[in-house]
Parts: sequence; C-alpha cells; structure tokens
Amino acid sequence: NGTRLDWGTLPKGVSADKTLIVYNDGDYDVTVYLIADLPPGWTLTWEANGTIVPGGGSTLFKDLTLTVPSDAAAGTYNFDTWIIAKPS
Repeated sequence: NGTRLDWGTLPKGVSADKTLIVYNDGDYDVTVYLIADLPPGWTLTWEANGTIVPGGGSTLFKDLTLTVPSDAAAGTYNFDTWIIAKPS
C-alpha cells in the first residue's frame, strides 16, 4: 500500500495490465486480497487474489488488469485500491 499506479490514457472498452510486487519480510505467511473502489462498470482483477505469500522474505509478482467499460465517459479518473494481507 502507498504505491501510486498511473494507468495513463486508456481508450474505452480496453484492458491494461500492470505487475504488482508484494514482499513479505514478516515472520508469518499471509494471504493477500485486492479491494478496489472503482467507478461503476470498471473492473480491476489481480492474479494473486487469495494467494498465500510465505514469510521470511518471499516476493510475489502478479499482474493487475484494469478494464475500462465501453460506455465510460471521457475524463480523468482516480480511484483507491488496497492490498490486504491476512495471517494464513
């Protein structure tokens, strides 16, 4: 958390990918989840949703995919996302 992702300019009806890196330097395994507060009709999926990341310095590299609906209004959009890590 705390990282800003800039998706740039995306046309209506397209999807774009970004790789998100999660590093667990804690002592315990955690299960990671994505929570997103998106505009209506938009989707954000993460390949790692529900994945266990072992403690002790493990790193996870997985893609986020943002899909812009074909009926999105032109403009600049900002939205919040969070990666939640729960003890496994």
